[in-house]
Amino acid sequence: RNHVNNWSKNLGLVYRVNNHVNLYSVFSTSFRQANSAAVNFANETIGQQIGETFEIGVKSDFFDRKLSWNFNAYDLTFNNLNFTYTLNGVTQDQLEDLFNPSTRTPGQPGYIDVISNGESRKHVSKGLESTLIFYPGAGWNVRVAGAFKKVRQDQSMLRFKELLAEAIARGNENPAYI
Repeated sequence: RNHVNNWSKNLGLVYRVNNHVNLYSVFSTSFRQANSAAVNFANETIGQQIGETFEIGVKSDFFDRKLSWNFNAYDLTFNNLNFTYTLNGVTQDQLEDLFNPSTRTPGQPGYIDVISNGESRKHVSKGLESTLIFYPGAGWNVRVAGAFKKVRQDQSMLRFKELLAEAIARGNENPAYI
């Protein structure tokens, strides 16, 4: 049995400016257990998915709560997200030839078996959200919302890049693959 333990944390702070406006901030961490299949291309465990969120915003209401407006800005980061990439122009066997020194053969300690086209990456999202809600009468509301989000993926394929750099440093072992 595979046991994984981790704490998820959430810390929030609210400042009441007046009866109609609240400022808030939230910091939280998240954790998602990766299944046993979460391995990279070399069959090395990727690890658990870890997230971190920071959010600040304002929540307000006006005209006897007939109008509410919420606005927030956030920053989310997730590490160790598993993804699959496409092999274009190279096979898994060719990658094994590239990543292993010519003196290392299958079955030897340190030999890298390329078993899949999976790897991990870091995912960063930053954005702004705004919601305006009008309550014209009993049972009715009109909602207008919008968001802007910028997503970036960093530090993808670190192990792949590390092995490629080692292959290039070794020189002419497999020049056709570099």
